[in-house]
Amino acid sequence: VQEFLPHALAWSRPGERVAHAGTRERLRLQRRLAALQRQMLAPSTWVKYAYAWVRARTWLYEQLREAGEPQTIQAISNDPRLVALFLVHLYDTKQSEAAICTAIAAINFCLRLHGFGSISDIADVITVRRAAALLLKKAPRPKVPLLADEMRTLMAAACEKGRSLEQRVAAAAAGLMFDLCLRYSDMARIRVKDVYVVKGGLMVAVAWRKNRQHCRPLWLPLNR
Repeated sequence: VQEFLPHALAWSRPGERVAHAGTRERLRLQRRLAALQRQMLAPSTWVKYAYAWVRARTWLYEQLREAGEPQTIQAISNDPRLVALFLVHLYDTKQSEAAICTAIAAINFCLRLHGFGSISDIADVITVRRAAALLLKKAPRPKVPLLADEMRTLMAAACEKGRSLEQRVAAAAAGLMFDLCLRYSDMARIRVKDVYVVKGGLMVAVAWRKNRQHCRPLWLPLNR
């Protein structure tokens, strides 16, 4: 997957020209637009899309090669039914509904990067997606909430005498995540300088959240 991360245009094959490349300046602006589109995705979403696109491209290009057609992004865009057949392939190989939906999203994203339209509204694609939703959906696992008293017990146990520094740091991080309702990805971006001691507690500056990627830092109070 790493070969697809440095630059959005690496989603095409080496040597494959981007649709409507035109002049050098136009190509530069297309690369800039692709970079902006990538920045709109959370890092975890980008990795999922890249992995899904590798699998999709391998299958789609193999079918195009066997049919004697050019193995390009434009050829995929011109034959959306081939994408639907790939989704049927995923369905027949017992892939989950989430895997099929991710494949659709990844293919759409790649097509947009290269200036082509979406395949989500194609009738055959809609059919496979609805079939997956009806026949592959699993019963949701019940979620057990972590109560405040349970969290305090865990924190106390982690801070007992004899605990290592790593255990104490992990306990502090878990406490912040619990009190501030942060995701793992949110917590991973908090640095020591983002935590300020104020009268009666702490102020934590959360500069990045999955649903606040391009906003000003969010200041969250934490009572002692």
